[in-house]
Amino acid sequence: MLSYRHAFHAGNHADVIKHLTLVLCCEHLCKKDKGFSYIDTHAGAGIYDLKSVNASKNDEHLEGITSLSKLPKLPKVFNSYLALIDQAKKHKANAYPGSPWFAAQLLRPQDQAALFEMHPKDFSLLSSLFAGNRRIKVKQTDGYQSLKSLFPPASRRAITLIDPPYEQEKEYQSVIHTLKEGISRFNSGTYIVWYPLINRQNSLKDKASEKMLRQIKSLFKQEQLHIQFILDKDQQGMYGSGLAIINPPWGLEQQLQEALSFLCSIGDTKKRQFNIELQSVNSAKPK
Repeated sequence: MLSYRHAFHAGNHADVIKHLTLVLCCEHLCKKDKGFSYIDTHAGAGIYDLKSVNASKNDEHLEGITSLSKLPKLPKVFNSYLALIDQAKKHKANAYPGSPWFAAQLLRPQDQAALFEMHPKDFSLLSSLFAGNRRIKVKQTDGYQSLKSLFPPASRRAITLIDPPYEQEKEYQSVIHTLKEGISRFNSGTYIVWYPLINRQNSLKDKASEKMLRQIKSLFKQEQLHIQFILDKDQQGMYGSGLAIINPPWGLEQQLQEALSFLCSIGDTKKRQFNIELQSVNSAKPK
């Protein structure tokens, strides 16, 4: 879907939840000396300027990172996430990092990353951002198709972020197919799937996220953590977002419970809400 540019949505409420979760997962894997791999199927440009023409078109960051960063005191669970944003601002004053940048800052010498991005302009920006970093491979290929060639990783430890634009309804089923391919080869990795919650009349996308979520819960037998953050359920368009996390790190549920509770205590507290569900089964845990 080469028309999609994440710059229009950078730093919004969905990014806050997604990137906070990614940082927490990476920090968990960093607790052990053994290396791990980070794979991003739809990596984007890597870093964004919140004052750019694209980001300023809808100013989605105002309900996301901008409002959050203005608060005088936040729970400790946000500390690393916010510190990394401050670090990015040293690179560019009005910067907001994308998922590859967050992950890259947490990689150690024994870790590595594979980033996939199809959009020519975003691929060029992403390649320039990580030029010379031998631990990070940037490829202009289909992340869905490329994932299976990376598994199982030599370290047997990995975080995979699947974060497509969902511009076409078929992408929801592409996610399911990609998870099947990945988990069949590497069933103990941590998989993070982001999806939008959309309220749009007479649209085939209305129930697509719900259908995909039901399939994830029924098809895969690993432990799963499901979260949803809702700004305003009556709002047309994207009113919230969710994450399906397969093989979540130990303790992530409690961390996200704290973070989501806080996010629902600010802004329009009558409309904000969250859901969190741990689907426990006997499965391999991230090591």
